[in-house]
Amino acid sequence: MKSKFWNRFDYFILLSVIALTTLGILFIYSARFTSKGLINPTQYIKQIIWASVGVFFIFVICLSDYKRIRRYSPYLFVFLLGVLVFTRLFGKRVNGARSWLGIGSFGIQPSEFGKILFIFFMAKFLEDSRNLPPFKRFVLGNIYMAMPMGLILLQPDLGTASVYFPIFLVMAFMAGVKIKYLFFELSFLLLTIFFAVLPAYNQYIPAQPHVFLQVLSSFKLRVFLILVTTAITVIAASVRIFFHGRKYFYWITYAFLCITGSLILSMFMQFFLTGSMDQYGNDVSLAQAILHPSKLLDFPTKWGNLSYQMKRLLIFMRPEIDIHDAGWNIYQSKIAIGSGSFWGRGFLQGTQSHNGWLPEQSTDFIFGILAEETGFIGGFGVICLYMMLFMRTIYIIKINQNEYGTLIASGILAMYAFHFFINVGMLMGAMPITGIPLLFLSYGGSSLLTAMICAGILMNINYHKMELH
Repeated sequence: MKSKFWNRFDYFILLSVIALTTLGILFIYSARFTSKGLINPTQYIKQIIWASVGVFFIFVICLSDYKRIRRYSPYLFVFLLGVLVFTRLFGKRVNGARSWLGIGSFGIQPSEFGKILFIFFMAKFLEDSRNLPPFKRFVLGNIYMAMPMGLILLQPDLGTASVYFPIFLVMAFMAGVKIKYLFFELSFLLLTIFFAVLPAYNQYIPAQPHVFLQVLSSFKLRVFLILVTTAITVIAASVRIFFHGRKYFYWITYAFLCITGSLILSMFMQFFLTGSMDQYGNDVSLAQAILHPSKLLDFPTKWGNLSYQMKRLLIFMRPEIDIHDAGWNIYQSKIAIGSGSFWGRGFLQGTQSHNGWLPEQSTDFIFGILAEETGFIGGFGVICLYMMLFMRTIYIIKINQNEYGTLIASGILAMYAFHFFINVGMLMGAMPITGIPLLFLSYGGSSLLTAMICAGILMNINYHKMELH
């Protein structure tokens, strides 16, 4: 009996989770330690409490059977939607987002725990819908994904909402949803963002605007481009359908339909990111129509009508041109990582964090403190721990015999990987600032508990890996 109990634990996952969580507590403590002494010591104490609760949940989950939740997952999904609506209406506002529920200083973020319920529900839907027409299955999956995402965006919490998309994408891929549908959706999203940001990028980032990009910066030229791509789409589709043209006409239709749709949607996205529809359509460049005219040298003090989201999408490319405002976070995090050199400055010896230069240092930017104080060696060690967690999860996915468990593990892997690559990428200046925490390390009870519960679920799936039902 004793042997059976300990066999329930996957020690590779348990080791990586405990190690990462311990490092997180140490550097949350370091983040609160300044030249004037320890400030706000409750953060690392709260994190220890949350970590202890998380370890308890891991033990409880390992002793249960994850498949029992399957039949209740639709009801839990409806419950999630109800909680998200309640949170939007009556939740506490923190950092501009109404995404918290709680009393006094105690609070939880339902959208974080909602990832778990979403993964369980999506796994059931994808498993049960194998006999549906492929396109209908794909559309229904997107509708179910859009429900929690839309409610979280209304809070607004763009960072948390964005995690739901890769979870769905990876789970749908593992469930056998056609790759051409998933690739179209991903390409459509990336192109929409690209076309929406490009005019403002051409206005502010290069020392000399690119002539080629003026096609997207001029309203008339953009409309003309949309008409051209629409015509190509219609002609290719007509040849394929009515004249039984070769298969490459199908792929021409596929590609230009994606481009046309993203060009159109990007115009509305620009309005959302800048909030100036009244001037749009005049015979001037799109950037001038939406943004106040500005020279590159005036960039630090003249943002025009750029929204906070647009600033984030632009400034990571060259944070040094506005280091006192929008580029401050990335600029300081890159300094912190670089100043750590190979061996680091030593624990509690970081200058960027302890002198208050590094913002949000115990949450979104905790990897910056770790890299500064432990150097390349410490940062590489943390990356190795995450890679061990990822590789073990991939192994569980590969050997598991139960499709439901495989899909759940795939969703958890997508969540872990997205948090890791986006957070570390934004600290290195390779990604825009998104407000996504580094799971297990960043301060926050909701994100830590969510990550540890998911680790327990992975262990449970591994223990029941040979069970088909």
